[in-house]
Amino acid sequence: MEKSVSSPLRSLKIGALLVLLSGVFIPLTAQTGDPLETYYENLMERNRYGMMVLGSWAAVNMATGAVGYYRGEGVNRYFHQMNLFWNVVNMGIASTALFSSMPETLSLGEVLQTQMGFEKAFMVNGALDVAYMAGGLYLIERSKNVTNHASRLKGYGRSVILQGAFLFAFDFTMYFIQHHHYKMDLLPMIDAAGRPAAGLSMVLTF
Repeated sequence: MEKSVSSPLRSLKIGALLVLLSGVFIPLTAQTGDPLETYYENLMERNRYGMMVLGSWAAVNMATGAVGYYRGEGVNRYFHQMNLFWNVVNMGIASTALFSSMPETLSLGEVLQTQMGFEKAFMVNGALDVAYMAGGLYLIERSKNVTNHASRLKGYGRSVILQGAFLFAFDFTMYFIQHHHYKMDLLPMIDAAGRPAAGLSMVLTF
């Protein structure tokens, strides 16, 4: 009988999403004499928090993936194998972002460019996450019509759907966290600097 492939990560998935969503309410204490520097530090702190969640998700998936691949059979074995492979990449992304350094000098334009870069990256990645889930569904459907490697296709498909769903929630949650930060804290600084609001629409266009 085929073992369930969703139960080993179900509680982990719910827990990781709750931790990520709680980031909206985490008070940030970075305070300097320069409001722009304070904003940038908080911007990067939010991003580092998100990367910690992504890295934690990756670490647990890599561990459970290795054990599940070694002990599993059939679809379950390939499900865990893909979880392991997929999250090696996630770990690399998270680690690189966590160890990024803050520039010595900042201008309003540079901070705005960093802000918009984060927002654009999360939006683009969110669209890719939908494509990942669609690809996972395709693999599962294809497994029904082949005789060779059906278990591999089905296991990989289920894994890609799971990973795509998590990343979709992650990317769009991070986008809204960062965009809310922009509206509440950076936009007033831009207005105070005398930049017309109409000009911002060009910056925000993806």
